[in-house]
Amino acid sequence: MQDELARPPGPHLDLAAYPTATLLRLIANLLQQIAAANDQLRPEAEEVEDESHSSRSGSRASSAAPHGTGGPLPSPTAALFSERDNPHNTPRGGGGIDPSSPLPLFTASRTSLVHPSSLLSFHARHVPSISIEAYLLRILKYCPTTNEVFLSLLVYFDRMSRLGTASGVGAGLVGKNGKGFAIDSFNVHRLVIAGVTVASKFFSDVFYTNSRYAKVGGLPPHELNQLELQFLLLNDFRLAIPTDEMQRYGDRLLSY
Repeated sequence: MQDELARPPGPHLDLAAYPTATLLRLIANLLQQIAAANDQLRPEAEEVEDESHSSRSGSRASSAAPHGTGGPLPSPTAALFSERDNPHNTPRGGGGIDPSSPLPLFTASRTSLVHPSSLLSFHARHVPSISIEAYLLRILKYCPTTNEVFLSLLVYFDRMSRLGTASGVGAGLVGKNGKGFAIDSFNVHRLVIAGVTVASKFFSDVFYTNSRYAKVGGLPPHELNQLELQFLLLNDFRLAIPTDEMQRYGDRLLSY
């Protein structure tokens, strides 16, 4: 009763019981609006430059892909935590990115922020024909996971947008021409599948191989591995989300 009285008025998301398909619809609608708004802010010259860079990067990635290895490629997330304590034993409040945090960025994360290729690695050559909602529902169908994993995407995307800015960790570190991270129609699908891959391994006891995530997401396995690593770098390897922060994002999503 006291908890109910203490809870501020407004919508409250029951993360454990809320229908996942409905949650994905809300997330998709929000991401679609963000992507559409950022698409309008992209100068035409920048679009041509980015697509040209993406094409060259894609060619390099294809030529660098291992052939005939006979086994699955290692997962960056699995490698990160394989020799450390189980992440489920880590307090949720210990790993969030606080905008006022005095902790320095990892050297690799600092490097990613100052090189535009880190952000452009998520940039597709063409806008995928599948909608964001259909893409999320496809992931749910073939790689089912919890509401916590899907909602964490919004937290991670928000952190990525603030990393290296005046309001976030690593202030003063920005990409080429001062451009930071922004979700648009060219990168949102890759960000989603990379985020689900990372978050599933961190939050859930049940997750799948990168080959499965890649197949469901429509990417070659080696490319998903690269995106997974960049996702970790752009979150400064800080994946824990305090319970109250997760709840706050859920409640805001309902009221959006």
